[in-house]
Amino acid sequence: MRIGIINTVVVPFFNWFLGGYDTAIKILILLVAINCIAEIIISYSKYKKIIISIIPEKFLIFLVIGTANLIDIHLSSGMLLRSLTLLFYIMNESRSFLLNLSSFGVYIPGKVLKLLELFTNKDDNDKNSN
Repeated sequence: MRIGIINTVVVPFFNWFLGGYDTAIKILILLVAINCIAEIIISYSKYKKIIISIIPEKFLIFLVIGTANLIDIHLSSGMLLRSLTLLFYIMNESRSFLLNLSSFGVYIPGKVLKLLELFTNKDDNDKNSN
């Protein structure tokens, strides 16, 4: 009975709210899951405890994407805002994952690190300029 409710209510709601279950959503779900696992492993190895606040923070990403999709529906903009929001979070999760790996001692190629520094420094300068 529960599977029937999930298939008839929950799945269609998330398809509508997130704008479908396309490749970009699949990539983001995978990156969020991988990054959560990496952050839990790193926090456990550094602090000997699991930080549970990681999971709600990652869940909020999908609320932002859903909101962007609802704005696109309202403006009839053809999923432009949703796509941009998805690309932002895909890049952000990729950057976060690579930084986590780097802090754990995994070798990251120099050109990739320079690119990460470019993004990180830009964010820091933006915060300082306000």
